[in-house]
Formats: sequence, structure tokens, C-alpha cells
Amino acid sequence: MNTPIKIIVISNDEEQSISGQIDDMGAVPNHITSAKGTIPKKITKDYSGLILGPMDIKLLSDQNLQDLILSSAKSNIPILAIGQGMIALNLAFGGSFQKVDQKHFSLDQESNFHQIYITVGSKLTSIIGSGGFVKVNSNHQIGIKPANKANSLLESAYSVEDGFIEAIESPNHKWILGVQFNPEKKGELPRQFDRIFESFIDFCGK
Repeated sequence: MNTPIKIIVISNDEEQSISGQIDDMGAVPNHITSAKGTIPKKITKDYSGLILGPMDIKLLSDQNLQDLILSSAKSNIPILAIGQGMIALNLAFGGSFQKVDQKHFSLDQESNFHQIYITVGSKLTSIIGSGGFVKVNSNHQIGIKPANKANSLLESAYSVEDGFIEAIESPNHKWILGVQFNPEKKGELPRQFDRIFESFIDFCGK
């Protein structure tokens, strides 16, 4: 019998849509609410991957969260960072962030949509199967401009309208990817974006 793939999911998503997607793919998610005092400093050997989902802005610089990200990266554990999780990933690697214009978010929690450009030759391109222009969902009040990006991370995609970075990746690790959009929201993105979760789980099983 194969050992199940266990994933730590840190998110304030009450619907646990990310954990639900992981569960649907046959892996075992451990959903941890993104609140102070609940986040471990280090991932245990029982877990094969880490997902950083939407979370409270106040938690982004939490020391336990930063330690968890860096220790996971040092152990070459796959990391998928979504929404504010991408900001947390960038902060852990030495970057920063800034406020975005309201066109990037909606006050009623519904997604806005805008066009991004996915860099040809990036990890994100290799995962979803194509680069270039595409429309994605958007619901974030802070973001990363090139000046905010950690030096060791690469820009994988950016907003066509204002240049905010929409995806980052690490060239120095097996599988570390951050996306500002929300691939867990089924039906809001082209179907090939489902491959992000598929690729993540695949690498967690290696």
C-alpha cells in the first residue's frame, strides 16, 4: 500500500477550498488556520509539501511562518504559495510589498479579473503548458513590484496594466512557486491552471 502524501495547508480560507482540492487529488491536507500561535516553525518528516494560502496581512511577517518557509525551502520541500501566501514567501526570502490599486480587489470579496503576461520559459509556463497573455482572477490589497521582489526569486508573470508581479519562482529549489491569483477557485481560470496543483502533488510524491 502506498504511503499517502501529506500536505500542510496554512490559510484563513473558511471554506478550505485549497485543502478540498488537495483531498480530491488523493493527498492528505492538514489545514492550519493562519492565526498567531498555530503555525509550526518547522515541517515534520511526515509531510511532503507546504501550501501557503490566503491569510491575514498581519500574519505575513510572523516569525514562525518565516521560519517554516525557510526551513522547508532548505529541506527542498515543494512550496506552493497562493494570494497573500505569495507575499509571505517573498518576505521570507528577503523581499517586501506595497499596496495595490483597488482594481486588484473587490470590497464584496468577489473576484476582479485582469490580464497578465506569463514569461515564456518560466516554471509556470512549463507547468500549465503555455506562456503569454491570459486573464486571471484577482482579489488582493497588497502586491509585489520588481523593486519589492526578493533577489533570489524570479518573476514568472506580471500584470499588463501596472506591472505588479503575478507569479514568482525559485531557480535554486526543486519546486517553489508563488502565484498572486487564485487557482483554487474553480471556473475562474482556464482549465490548464489546474495543472499547478497537479504538478505540486506530483513533486511532493517524489
